[in-house]
Amino acid sequence: MALQPGAVGARSRGAVARRVGLPVPGAPLPVRLRVAASHFSNWLADCLRSDLDRGRGFLWIPVAFALGVSVYFALPREPHWPTLAALGLAAACAAARARSAPTAFPALVLVTAMLAGLALASAQTARVAAPVIRGERTVELDGWVEAREPRPDGAVRYIVRVRDLKGIDPPRTPARVRFTARGKGPAPRVGDGIAVLARLAPPRGPVEPGGYDGARSLFFEGIGATGFSYGMPKAADLGPAPAGIRLRAMVARVRDGIGTRLRAALPGENGEIAATLLVGDRGGIPEKTQDAIRLSGLGHILAISGLHMALVAGTIFGTVRFVLAAIPGLALRRPIKKWAAVAALMAGLVYLILSGGAVATIRAFVMAAVALLAVLVDRPALTLRSVAVAALVVMILDPAAVLSPGFQMSFAAVIALVAAYEWQATRERSGGGDRNAGHGRRVLRTAALWMGGLALTSFVAGLVTAPIGALHFHRLAPL
Repeated sequence: MALQPGAVGARSRGAVARRVGLPVPGAPLPVRLRVAASHFSNWLADCLRSDLDRGRGFLWIPVAFALGVSVYFALPREPHWPTLAALGLAAACAAARARSAPTAFPALVLVTAMLAGLALASAQTARVAAPVIRGERTVELDGWVEAREPRPDGAVRYIVRVRDLKGIDPPRTPARVRFTARGKGPAPRVGDGIAVLARLAPPRGPVEPGGYDGARSLFFEGIGATGFSYGMPKAADLGPAPAGIRLRAMVARVRDGIGTRLRAALPGENGEIAATLLVGDRGGIPEKTQDAIRLSGLGHILAISGLHMALVAGTIFGTVRFVLAAIPGLALRRPIKKWAAVAALMAGLVYLILSGGAVATIRAFVMAAVALLAVLVDRPALTLRSVAVAALVVMILDPAAVLSPGFQMSFAAVIALVAAYEWQATRERSGGGDRNAGHGRRVLRTAALWMGGLALTSFVAGLVTAPIGALHFHRLAPL
């Protein structure tokens, strides 16, 4: 049988491809997809084995936990969370009994983390589930102001803990509602009892398939209706507010006082930006300014996160340590570095409370706390392990945050930055540095590394967060 020209070469290439596991040239698309999936799974298994060999298996636990949360939200029906919790406990017991098994133990730990994510996400849904208003309607509402946010156009957005909705049966009354108010008269503050006539509707879902689902976020906040009010809410005597709202009111008064002083000292946009950075009150920044900040790639500056927490905690840490070091009796005999770490930890906690406690701020505080606790126990501070601990803490407190753009962008940026600088530090250690260089050369090298580090930080953070921003918001920063 005569062979076509090139057939022998094609068969040889196909044999080599099959031997090394690559897709055979000309193979059907399903075959190529199966081979690609096999390669990906093998690569993932190699990464896992490498991390386990280096004692970094803990880093995979939050990954498995987040995978369990994601699986929960992809399920077609609601699971029974006590059953999931029982399965997770059984997996944990099995992992404890298999500690000496090199393969079974890490596999069971990851299964336990995944089941824990499933169970906690399901339990959170059961815990926060509250009635949602049926259809759009105008109702008389009274309740207590739980949160308020001034808007750039002069309106105020309120979240109200509902006491009564006229015309709606109590079992069907939402626990919280959110509405925007415009009008004359004094604007009620957090903790005040109010009465208002409002046009409310069920929370709206995504405006396009796969888009941001605002209704899901509001569901986990217990908000069962959104809309607007007819005029500014009026004060109402509803008796003492619930304890949680009274605590919020105390914090809100401090935040409002700081914001008022900032705006008095810095009139205009400067004061609004300062209030945003210190107390998380970003409602006063004009929309034009916010767009300019986003287009320039600096939108993350307005979200209180690692940069802001590092400035606060780092400033307190350095100041306290400097002052204590000026006292020889303390500096020589007492652990002033650890005392400074405790002071910075307390300052970070106060800043977390005053800033409003967003996901990015909680993540930043947990990471700062891990770093400062590492100082207290004389261990390295900033590692991927601290990022993993922060991710676990945030997900345990709020499993639904896994799907939020704030969680994804915040942790993606931090993971990429820590990994990049760990890789760079490993390269410098293996290369031996430039210890024999002259003083001038070392100064120039330090300056170059400083500037290069700033550029690398911006590039890496922008690179890893751009796809997430495009997915959720359908926009990219051009700069």
